[in-house]
Amino acid sequence: MAYIGKTPTSAPLTASDITNDIINADKIADNAISEEHLDATVITGLSALGAEPADTDEFLVSDAGTLKRMDYSYIKGGGGLVLVGSVTDDSGSSVITLDNIFTSTYKSYLIQVTRLVGSSSGSNMEFLFRDSSSADLGANYGYVSRTLKANDGSESTRNGDGQSYITITTSGINGVNSNITGQGLRMSLFVADPYATEQTGYHGNFSVLDGGGYGIVGYMGGIHQAQTSIRGFKFRPASGTITKATIRVYGLVAS
Repeated sequence: MAYIGKTPTSAPLTASDITNDIINADKIADNAISEEHLDATVITGLSALGAEPADTDEFLVSDAGTLKRMDYSYIKGGGGLVLVGSVTDDSGSSVITLDNIFTSTYKSYLIQVTRLVGSSSGSNMEFLFRDSSSADLGANYGYVSRTLKANDGSESTRNGDGQSYITITTSGINGVNSNITGQGLRMSLFVADPYATEQTGYHGNFSVLDGGGYGIVGYMGGIHQAQTSIRGFKFRPASGTITKATIRVYGLVAS
């Protein structure tokens, strides 16, 4: 409204004149806030997500100088491996066990054995699945194991049906022997949809040494025929103990 009488003298605006929340979006011009007005606490001061983003979680990106939002679904990887569990044990255990490692999150898993070394020369390595009660599944294994010897190409086969466990290596091989070089068993084992209450397939490859110190490469695979939800697994030597073990388990991300 117009003043009556003399117009008041103009006075400069001071900080005390600007109270909390007095300036809103209407008073800020578009494109007026630049990087010099932003602080790192814009990010560090907020709560951490603490998990992989959901497909619809959004990021702020600059598209050739124009700011846009983008869903995580456009930038996440199409597949890969996620570490879900591991064990390192050099204490001389009689078994190596990982329970509750298979869940409904992934359909397939990779068991990566970096080393599995035992105390008894010539002792083969055995493998069992375990159920939701952390009990051994001691029946219904069908498998075939085939090996080739590096120095002469000789072959060996082991197979079984309705067995109480899987024997990974073939007869007479130092699959867990620490007395030669300490290499022991190295293995990659894929397990297909163990969590489902269906028959579970598995297959993998491995390397060991025989009694003469010659390299052995092999392949094994089979099916656990009981329609049981499998949650974990166990490695054990046929005799002696496991002196060194390093095992990691990965879930395979569907692409």
